[in-house]
Amino acid sequence: MATRIRYMGRLRSALRPTYDYNRRRLLEYLRIIDDPNYTVEKAFRSSIEAVDFSHGTEQLAQRLGGRIEEQESEDFEPTDSLRDALQDLARAIRRFLGS
Repeated sequence: MATRIRYMGRLRSALRPTYDYNRRRLLEYLRIIDDPNYTVEKAFRSSIEAVDFSHGTEQLAQRLGGRIEEQESEDFEPTDSLRDALQDLARAIRRFLGS
């Protein structure tokens, strides 16, 4: 029971409103109530873990974007290997976003 309470507390606090995850949090709460096989632990994994992973990826994307802009402002041409890596990344992003 203590573990369950701890997970519920972390669900509440970790899904920060600044990232607009209130809807996800509400859906997890409703699923816990409606589905007896859906545990608090599963809700934690599908919400907190997903949010943390997405936030980390968002930070990496922002840093990379800034780095590319900085390289461009310094008039540094991309090397062939950088160009290849960025093209691979662009394909992965398109695939991920479903475009």
